[in-house]
Amino acid sequence: MKPQKKHVLPCILLFCLFLCLSLFVSACGVGQPPPAAFSSIPDSAASAIETEKAQESQSLSPSWNSAAPLKVHFLDVGQGDSAFLQLPGGETLLIDAGNPGDGPRIIHYIRSLGVTHINYIIATHPHADHIGGMAEVIDNFSVGEIYMPKVTHTSRTYEMLLQTIRDKQLKIHNGTAGTVIYDQEECHAEILSPADPALSDDLNDASIVCKVQYGATSFLFTGDISAAAESWISDPSCTVLKVAHHGSSGSSSAAFLDKASPKYAVISVGLENSYGHPAEDTLNRLKETGAEIFLTSQQGTIVFESSGDSVWLSVSKRPGPSCTPEFSPAPPSPDGTSGQEISTESTVYITKTGKKYHRSSCSYLKSSKIPMELSAAKEKGYSPCSRCHPDESL
Repeated sequence: MKPQKKHVLPCILLFCLFLCLSLFVSACGVGQPPPAAFSSIPDSAASAIETEKAQESQSLSPSWNSAAPLKVHFLDVGQGDSAFLQLPGGETLLIDAGNPGDGPRIIHYIRSLGVTHINYIIATHPHADHIGGMAEVIDNFSVGEIYMPKVTHTSRTYEMLLQTIRDKQLKIHNGTAGTVIYDQEECHAEILSPADPALSDDLNDASIVCKVQYGATSFLFTGDISAAAESWISDPSCTVLKVAHHGSSGSSSAAFLDKASPKYAVISVGLENSYGHPAEDTLNRLKETGAEIFLTSQQGTIVFESSGDSVWLSVSKRPGPSCTPEFSPAPPSPDGTSGQEISTESTVYITKTGKKYHRSSCSYLKSSKIPMELSAAKEKGYSPCSRCHPDESL
């Protein structure tokens, strides 16, 4: 009996081993035919098909120019300049901030876009109609980089701006030709001028000129440069031109416009301003280029969008006689009252040519003015200028 037991045990072990091998082969699919789709395709052809599928998948995925657009807001700040850019990568750029008194409206406009941080700021030059509201803007937002030309000015507005920058412990970058401000998401922002602010005694010609290129489209911001400074710019070609110096006759030379060849031209200018801007000869030169002309004094705040392939007018808010509807009342202060609220006993000013009352700092207030108590102005039927009295409805 013992010899029989010795033979039975090896048989059992062999049977168990065979059973395990059978299960393993079945689970791994060994001996199974390849999937029908590849059964008759050589390795090289299969590889080509996979490459074609990958290319097809890539062509169907969103390309860079179908992502977030570049949005450029030309704000109506009267006889001044201010442009706010929402860059494709989600960052923001502010170029100038209008006149003193425009700060609250610019702040409110930017906040209405859901923006709490301004990545880049350009103060093109120290004149008050370009940096007037800049100190208030910087004081009310977190700010990244600030670019200014290396020039000085003795105005109170300029000194306040410098003090605000110091108080927030921010650094001023020297804005000179060749400086790249932004280069992401196929969008490139670069300073084209000035190469050296000392080349001219004119602060206007020291203006920072910035070109923002997005794909095949571009925006050129020219500050207040004259025809002399325009000659410093080697490649001003652009889709949208922010016309220099509010359309002054001393800017936008025929030679410059011929090289720029803009499709659209935006002139930031005040209604019935005392400078006669824009000049008729400047408008004629712009028309000769074939550019479609927009004036903030007529169209109000103007918003363009670019996909990188093309540019289109997104919004144009037409203003009333002396205000822009998009500039709604400034946000209330922490105590719940409007920062623009004034007492009924305040002195306001009536222009002899109008039916509105203004504060003394209002950019629409001409030298010809009649002082009057606010309560008396209301009794006489004068309506508030919403640019300097945004808390009061018209």
